[in-house]
Amino acid sequence: MAGIQHQGLSFESKYSGGSLEGDFPRHMHEEYELYYFLEGDAEYVVGENVYPLAPYTLLLIRPAVYHFPIFRSDAPYRRLVMNFTEENVPKELLPALSEVGVCRRIPPAGRLAHFLSDAESAAQRYTEEDAFLALSRILGLILLELKYETPARESGADVLHPRLGEILRHIDAHLSEPMSVASLAAAFFVSPSWLTHAFSAKLHIGVMQYVNSKKVLRAQRLIRAGMSPTQAAGECGFAGYSTFFRLYRSILGVSPAQDKK
Repeated sequence: MAGIQHQGLSFESKYSGGSLEGDFPRHMHEEYELYYFLEGDAEYVVGENVYPLAPYTLLLIRPAVYHFPIFRSDAPYRRLVMNFTEENVPKELLPALSEVGVCRRIPPAGRLAHFLSDAESAAQRYTEEDAFLALSRILGLILLELKYETPARESGADVLHPRLGEILRHIDAHLSEPMSVASLAAAFFVSPSWLTHAFSAKLHIGVMQYVNSKKVLRAQRLIRAGMSPTQAAGECGFAGYSTFFRLYRSILGVSPAQDKK
């Protein structure tokens, strides 16, 4: 495994064999993620969609979007993963970043594949500081190439579950409001038990674990933008600061004050 992590930018070259199911995180985080699939027998859940994976599939996963692999067999699994923040992106490319689609198959001998191979080599050969310099440049080239990619390259996705997709979009649109299993179930005319089972079966996460993770990541963005932790807690629909503080530390591993710039 080759990897670096420096100033908000991380890169890993990963290979896994043997029994795969259950060994990989199902998560969301505040960074963007470039996920480059090279080998295996899997599909990938990103939010409400499921993307089939074939060699040379490249995914761009946006901040605070829940994602994880689903394995169809124990075939060896190889991928490159680069995480980055907006601070790592040239400001001229930030508008394009918001327009790039999630999934595409890239030509194995094309420019994107070449850039990703260069990233892997830099992580293997250089010191962390020098690898950061190289990867920062390579990231800009990757995003520039994606800006000009042919729309036909984009790969489609299957919907994880139509009703569940509606619920996930509703959660995203109402992160400033209090939510519970009961209130979400009532809003969509389903039973709390159906909702709990749907999240467990399709997303492998509890309803409130998902909601609270979304809310905490939104609060983190607000705090890093200058809002006070107390105000951020209220803006994200938490009734009390003590609950917010406990969840923040549990999910992010730091206190709200530690995230305040």
